[in-house]
Formats: sequence, C-alpha cells, structure tokens
Amino acid sequence: MSDWPLVGRARELVAIGAAIGTSTAAGSGGNAGGGVVLAGEAGVGRTRLARAVLTRARRAGLDTCWLAATRTCATIPFGALLPLVAGDEPPGTDPMAVLHRAVRRVARHRPPLVVGVDDAHLLDEQSAWVIHQLALRGLVSVVATVRAGEPTPDAVTALWKDALDHRIRVEPLAPGAMDELLTRSLGPQVEGVTRLAMVRTAAGRPRLLRDLLVEAYEGGALVRREGVWLWDRAADRTAGFGQPASMLWDEAVFGWTHCLGLVLAGRLHEARNLAEAGYSGAVDQGIREVAIGWAGCRGAIAKAQGQVATAQAVLREAVAALHGRGADQLARWLLADLGGAAALAGDAAGAGRWMRRADALRTDGPQGEVRRLVDPWIELDRAWVIAAGGNLERAARQARWAADLAEDTKQYDAEAIALYDVARLGAPAAATPRLADLAEAVHGPLVPALTRAADALVALDGSALDATVAALDDHGLALHAAETAAAAVRAHLTAGNQAAAVAARTRMTVLLDRCEGASTPLLTAQRGLGVSALSRREHEIALLAASGLPSKAIAERLSLSVRTVDNHLGRVYARLGVSGRAALAVLIGQHPGRT
Repeated sequence: MSDWPLVGRARELVAIGAAIGTSTAAGSGGNAGGGVVLAGEAGVGRTRLARAVLTRARRAGLDTCWLAATRTCATIPFGALLPLVAGDEPPGTDPMAVLHRAVRRVARHRPPLVVGVDDAHLLDEQSAWVIHQLALRGLVSVVATVRAGEPTPDAVTALWKDALDHRIRVEPLAPGAMDELLTRSLGPQVEGVTRLAMVRTAAGRPRLLRDLLVEAYEGGALVRREGVWLWDRAADRTAGFGQPASMLWDEAVFGWTHCLGLVLAGRLHEARNLAEAGYSGAVDQGIREVAIGWAGCRGAIAKAQGQVATAQAVLREAVAALHGRGADQLARWLLADLGGAAALAGDAAGAGRWMRRADALRTDGPQGEVRRLVDPWIELDRAWVIAAGGNLERAARQARWAADLAEDTKQYDAEAIALYDVARLGAPAAATPRLADLAEAVHGPLVPALTRAADALVALDGSALDATVAALDDHGLALHAAETAAAAVRAHLTAGNQAAAVAARTRMTVLLDRCEGASTPLLTAQRGLGVSALSRREHEIALLAASGLPSKAIAERLSLSVRTVDNHLGRVYARLGVSGRAALAVLIGQHPGRT
C-alpha cells in the first residue's frame, strides 16, 4: 500500500494545473502565481493529491516547499513555518519580523515558490497570516489542504475569498478508482463479495481502505485461499450485505439450471450474459453462497469457450469462497472443472493436482444421486487431464466413458458434448455413429453442428471443416472452432489448395486470440507444432525455407552444402506431410522475408 498510484484525480489535476500554472499539469515549464485550496472530508486523499501537485511542479522546474500543520505545531510560535523561515537563528515571535524573513527567503525564487500547506485549518492565526501575505504579494503559489466542516483561520479562508487561490472540492473517489487501489494492494484475485464490501465500506476514502486492509489482515479476517483473497467478515461490516441466502435461493437455483440449459443448447453467449448478471446481483447483495454458484457457472462457460485463464481465475474464486461450507459435491465439480481448465491451458501438473483434490471428495453416501448427475462432467474433465499428460488414446477412451455415464442418466446433450470431445481427442470415427443418432433425437442446433464437425474430422474434408468453423463460433465455442480451422489447414495443404489453407490459418489465428493460450491435441497436431518432432537442424532449415530463402542462401548461412540442405528439406516435407516451401510456410505460420 506504500506505492498506491494517484488514481481518479485527472480532473482535479487539470484544474490545479490551470490555477498554479499549466506547467504543473503538463510538466512542460511555465509561470506560477496562483494557488489552490483543496477541501474535502477526512481520508479522501487531499494530502496525496497535494503532494502529487508539488511533485509535478518540481518536474516542471519550479521550486517547492512542504509545510505540515498539526495541533502541536499550533502551540509553537510559527511552528508550521519552520521549514520556510528557519535559518541559523530562531525566527522569533514578532509576526512582522517573521514575514520579512520569509519574504527575503522566498523572493529568491523565480518563478514563485510553490508551497504546500497540509491541514491548513490547523494553522495558528499568525502563521496563516504570514502565508496569506506571501500569496498576496505574489511571492508564492499556495497549495493548501483543509478538512471540510472544520474551523479554519480567517487568513486561510481569505485565500479563496480574496481570489488569491481557487477552492477545489475533493470528493470521495469513484468506486472504480477504489477498486483499482484494492487491486494494487491485493492483486487481481479478490473474491467478488470481498471486493465490493471493501470498496463500499471505504466509501471513496483511500485512507479508510488502507486502514481497513491492515485491520482485516492483522486480525485474521482477510485470508488468502487458492490464491484468492477473501474477507470473511465482509457480510458483517457492510450495510445491506449478508442477507440470508434463502431469500434468493430458489431464484438462484432456477437461474443456474437455466444457465446450464443454455450451455447444453449451444447458446453460450446468452449463458454468459445470464451468469454475469446473476453473479453481479449476488455480489451486489452480499450473498456469497449464491455468488459461488454463479462463479461456478461463469468458470464453466469460460472453459467451454476456451478462455482458459479466465476460467481458472473464476473457478479458483468459487473454490476459495466455498471453503468450509460442506458442499462437497459442488466443490468436487468445481475442482474437476479447474483440472479441465488447467489441462486446456497445457498445465499438466496443475491439472493433476486439481483432479486429485476432486477425487478426495468422492462419496457414495446420501448425495449419491447428485454424484451420478455430475459424474459425466467430472469424468470428461478427467479425459482432458489425461490428455495433458500426453496419453491421447487413454484420454479418448475416458471421454467415451463420460459419454456413457451421461447416457445412463439420460443427459443426452451432455453425452453429445462428451462424444465430440472423443473426436477432439483424436478418435472422431469412434464418436460419429452415436452422434448421428443423437442429432436426430436431441432438440436444438448444437448436436447437429457437432455431428457435422466430427464427420468432417473423420473425412479430413477441408471445405466441410471450413463450414463448421463459423457454426461452432456462432454457438460461442471459439476453441472448438479454432481446432476445426487448424484441421482445415492440414486438409487444404494435403489437397494442394494453399490459398484455402492460408485463409483457414487466418481464421484459426483470429479465433485463438480469444482463447488465452489454450493448447489442445488438435491444435498441437494441426497448427504446425509438429515441427517439434524435427531435429534441431531440420527445424532451423524449415524455418529458413518457410521464410522464402532458397537452398543456396540457407546453405551459405549455415555453412552447409546445397545438397545437404535439400536432403534435410526432403525429410521435413515427409514428416510434416507437405509438398514444398509455400505449404511449409502456411503450416508453421512463417511468412516470406521473416527469418
């Protein structure tokens, strides 16, 4: 908290810069002469703003002096003015003598000295008079802070009444600025109810937010779980927070069910909007139990859309907030989803850790029926965890097992999703017969779209794969669409249609930009990452050839013979299944002239 930035004060800084010389706002030099009085409630950041103004003044080439008034200083003759008038001898107690001494000291500064006076309402009358006289003579630009509603010396009040200074009201910070300060202190991973409770309790006053954080942390109420900060007493400290979850429980359960239905229907954009609105409403009312459920929905949707980093962050929040609440089956589902999201991000070790924690909560007790309903999803997450470990054959079998579990519980939409994951994991032919049956039986456009995509993967039909890209993306499945675009690149190259391959690769790249670094078997196999199977020399030659260099230039650069280069290229083409430099450039994402 010691390095909090100055946020939410752009308008005030512009106004202050105009008052004491626009140079302090723009940092470009200029004349000073005016001043400002910053008035506001305790804790809103008056002092921080005044110090920032003096810092900008110094950067603009102006000399500055900082004076801090306190009740103790007010008992010492001209105590607050000592930094301005102190020298080898005490300044004395005669006001005129002190003024003359101050005039001599500040008159040397051109442009005028910028003097910051913090808590000017605490100045004794004589010190206030000296500062007013210096401002009246144009010898200083005063940047004073006063607490609104406090008695203020007449000489300080005269600064703005005599139009020597502009009086600027410093209002409490907006919630967005307070949220930024909270993030600056704790990082981005702050549980939603905690974040809003902190911001609301601080009510726009940075100093109160700082004190609140220190008190909560030192008192053990602010804790960190799963990398997420939570304020356990948030509901106790904020008006309107902590209503009984039962007040909205039925509505929340209906909302979660509707959200899942939208996901199963392939209406992920609508599902996401519903989940965001539900989460925001629960957080706004401080109902953590309901916010947990909506956070789980948000994480599952983000994972389905391929936004693997977002999914992990949101799901960690849900798991952290659920700690100690006894909802083991929900925790198990969330932990498994975290494992699946980590697997899609390529984090095999993290995926395994999350899945082991999910397995530790497995039970056949009174919640056995609930377990049967969530098991297909958990076992499908397990398939991706296995895939992240490199065993695709076993992963495909695991996904088929998840599909069978969904069929047993008559969750046919879930079965279709699991079967398409079988195709994504490298065994499309094993999924298409049952997918075709489900396409006839299940209502809605998603299952037919998945069936067509699986058929195109089996046939490696570039045109059919191109057609499925837009359909999957329309359903909100950006990662699925990117995978089919990657498969289309390979299909078009195999058919010798390089223009279509370039177009497919462009679509894949655009889609992957929305997927936060997701890495799946179809992408690693079809996106040109197969070059990792090449030797170091073959990889080096492949990159140079894809950049447009002829064999002779490559040979000269690498001190090889042209024949050796061509022999290496022949092996590269054979291993990657391409026929020449142009196709190689498309496959590995290289462009002519890039070396």
